[in-house]
Amino acid sequence: MIEASSGSLFDFSRTVRRCLKGVSLSSSTFMKSVKIYFLVVLLLLTVSVHGLSSVDQVNNSDVVERDVVIGQDHELMWNSYTVSYDKIQGTGSRILTFYDRQDVLMDQYSGTELFETLGEIQKVSEDLYVRPDELDREDGVLESTVWAPEDSFGSSEFNITAPQYIVVESGEELDIPIQVENTGGIEEAYELSAETDSLVSTSFRYEGYNVTKLVVEPGEEKEVQAKISLQDDIGRGLHTVNFSIFDRSFSSKNFSFQVTNSTEDERTLRMNLEESYTELNSGENFQMGVRVQNFGDSGVEDVEPSVSVPENWNYTLEPEDVENITGEEFQDFDLSIGVPSTATSGDYFVDVGLENTEDFDVQKLRVDVSDTSSGFGFLGLMLALFAVLLVAVVYKVFGRR
Repeated sequence: MIEASSGSLFDFSRTVRRCLKGVSLSSSTFMKSVKIYFLVVLLLLTVSVHGLSSVDQVNNSDVVERDVVIGQDHELMWNSYTVSYDKIQGTGSRILTFYDRQDVLMDQYSGTELFETLGEIQKVSEDLYVRPDELDREDGVLESTVWAPEDSFGSSEFNITAPQYIVVESGEELDIPIQVENTGGIEEAYELSAETDSLVSTSFRYEGYNVTKLVVEPGEEKEVQAKISLQDDIGRGLHTVNFSIFDRSFSSKNFSFQVTNSTEDERTLRMNLEESYTELNSGENFQMGVRVQNFGDSGVEDVEPSVSVPENWNYTLEPEDVENITGEEFQDFDLSIGVPSTATSGDYFVDVGLENTEDFDVQKLRVDVSDTSSGFGFLGLMLALFAVLLVAVVYKVFGRR
């Protein structure tokens, strides 16, 4: 909060008294003067309690006014200051903090205090004033007005020129043009970010190169292409990507698109093997889980995994099939594989797929087999030789008697 100093109030009252001293006034005029005097003192006291309430009280011709949006848990590194807007752990409260470039704490507003400062200008230093204007709890940002020297902080404009609600098919890719403008007074190296669900991947390209940051000079505007890639099983419906840039300033935009299926027989099943590689000896058995998941909106009937094993191998599957897997559900199968004792050393593959399902990617289990029979044969030979030698020694010792 900004407080008027006691010295300022004393100097002002002393000046008024001097003006009144020695002046012959009528009683009515004198009383009016006294009322005006105390009214002015009261106004000064009000300012000392509630901070600056008028833009006119930012009496510094070296500062300029800027609208600043501070993202939650983001740190704005201005030329002369660092500003952070964080959520206090374990509470719903938020805290606004100002540091100088040496990371020395300048001022801080948190909890109820931050809420009470909304709409009021706070003096952080001789050339830095801030007025928190609005707390957007849904988007997690603080909209503020800041007065500071022109070259002390940055600001940005971030626009998506593609139309909203583009209709695409699952598995497709689309490019979204984004305009980034540096409206501040210093160079900024914006970090490019995109937040979305796990079935959507994003990347950024500038002048044919993949980038994660974009350097923009003051007053300059650059265009970057955001590439959105959709997985096959993303599913129908509306999806949203939150694009943002931040360095000394922070800007963000949401982009939404509609996903639709291209054909009625589009694949909606996906299979996952519990293991993709194992090591076994000849004659051993191996068990693993197989999960078949339906990412579609409707049920899939007669789901039957198909298993292909090397010659003379055997397997069992439990259950062998299921009548139906409903939308957004899955079914687990237990697969047991037996390696014959006659299997020689080497790599073998077990293919697991689905019957009556077109364009389904077969999953493979790699089995590294060690032939233990050859080891036991060598050991048997050594034992046989040892036995012959033992008989020879016994005959030599006792045969002479």
